[in-house]
Amino acid sequence: MGLTNRSSIDGANGVTILQLGACTTGPSNINEADILLASDLTFDVKWGNFRGTAGRSTFVHEFGHFFGFLHEDVHAVLRTTPPHLLTGGTESSTVWPSDTLGMNALYGFRSGVNLLPSALGVVGSSVQTLDPALTLTLCRGSSRRTRFYLGNDGNVGSGTYGLRIRLSTVPPFSGYTGTTTVVASFTHSLGGFSQGIFDLNFRIPPTLPNGTYYIYLDMDPARTIPESQEGDNSTVSAMRINVNC
Repeated sequence: MGLTNRSSIDGANGVTILQLGACTTGPSNINEADILLASDLTFDVKWGNFRGTAGRSTFVHEFGHFFGFLHEDVHAVLRTTPPHLLTGGTESSTVWPSDTLGMNALYGFRSGVNLLPSALGVVGSSVQTLDPALTLTLCRGSSRRTRFYLGNDGNVGSGTYGLRIRLSTVPPFSGYTGTTTVVASFTHSLGGFSQGIFDLNFRIPPTLPNGTYYIYLDMDPARTIPESQEGDNSTVSAMRINVNC
């Protein structure tokens, strides 16, 4: 794997070059794989509703090709066109349930659960924020719907876990664990390699101070479900709430 000038890979963000053997077919036929990424990409961790193309998500995309996977146009990091979907928290770039389903079919997959939310989803043929990217004015006591993608990229069902929506004036990344007001709690479960887009309702508390709030979603905040990684269980909506009445 290496960084290279974008012009060396025909202007692409990244490319994976596979050298195949002569005797067999399928993933076992890959003798060598070289991953090249454009050196002008950024590699910092992005917010959960970031829509651009970045180095980390491009690397995960190309690493899928390393394992022999082609493009697909569903909830996957191997979508044909960027931007690739991101989760939140400190693990913003990862594979998705449809990718790990393919890995399980070709290579086998160790047992486990990994819950991951996203503020992004595939609508039609494009990736977009599931909530509109705007600041909505609401009064205390009023209700609002928010929309998030929820997935489990492990091959084992999660069992029942807690799911919550909270409001915070603190932006990511500190807002993932910072001062918070929980405005809705749910119980939920996901089967192995399962995913979906969910509409969730919350209510503005009557005592919430005036301010502009980010909308965070946390899967299994109590960490009752053992997971392969815990750093990708929270994300933040593209929509914000302005409370002033």
